[in-house]
Amino acid sequence: SVTIVIEKAKAAKWSKYIAKHLGEGSMPPGAAEKMAGRVQAAVTMSQNKVGRAFVKPLYMQVYDPRPEITPLLQASLHWWKNYLEIRPPSKASLRLDRKEIIMWTDASRESRTLGVVAAVKVEGAWSYAYTYLRVPDEIWELLLDREDKQIGYQEFLAVALGMATFAVQNCLVTNYIDNDGVLGAILKGASKCHEVNLGIGKLLMDVAVGDIGFYVARVESKANISDEPSRLKFDLVELLGASYVEPVLPSWAFEVWSWPMEDVITIPHDGLTPLQAGL
Repeated sequence: SVTIVIEKAKAAKWSKYIAKHLGEGSMPPGAAEKMAGRVQAAVTMSQNKVGRAFVKPLYMQVYDPRPEITPLLQASLHWWKNYLEIRPPSKASLRLDRKEIIMWTDASRESRTLGVVAAVKVEGAWSYAYTYLRVPDEIWELLLDREDKQIGYQEFLAVALGMATFAVQNCLVTNYIDNDGVLGAILKGASKCHEVNLGIGKLLMDVAVGDIGFYVARVESKANISDEPSRLKFDLVELLGASYVEPVLPSWAFEVWSWPMEDVITIPHDGLTPLQAGL
């Protein structure tokens, strides 16, 4: 196996540079361009897409005549500071002994319900599990107004739901998605949709830290077996003998516009919003 990681001293130097500008509340175009080049080169050499979503705000700052740090750039800088402190390694491994998980994810536009079906391979045999969740109001209210029922973000959030609900750390995960926009965004590591873009950056950080072999692929809508639980239909999962698992969302899903947090919130969470719960 091969492991690639940012050199410790260099990461500390860059993190201090970011902290300086966060403290000042400003980042001139030249400083933003320098930082963008550094971090983009670092994640390119690590040979994965983690961080690509958070390079965008830095390049936006390069062409912004105002030096003040915008909320979007602030989220980006905090993300990069967190990344440089953690220095998650990129691993290329031929290990075949890791647990294999296949997931199908989907979302219902009208009912705001996310559905996930997971197949886990244990000792050569597959067992099935499923979960579903209506997008909480505290998340819904954070999204920009759109006329598409937020289907893009819902489809992305279904992926995050599956990754957080099922024990995927140190596993090989294949996620089948029937939404071309979300599939393409995850493959690129970035999206034109601000909320999806921010979410992808945080999701891929989880993938890097959790040493997860993560692959996404296209499935036709009519062949997507998570379609039923997202519409509160359970005939197929009962036929598969799938067991129900309580849904879990990563905490960053409740703070769409902020930098990542390490905690996770299990739904339900005692009727408290993330802010009320002190998260």
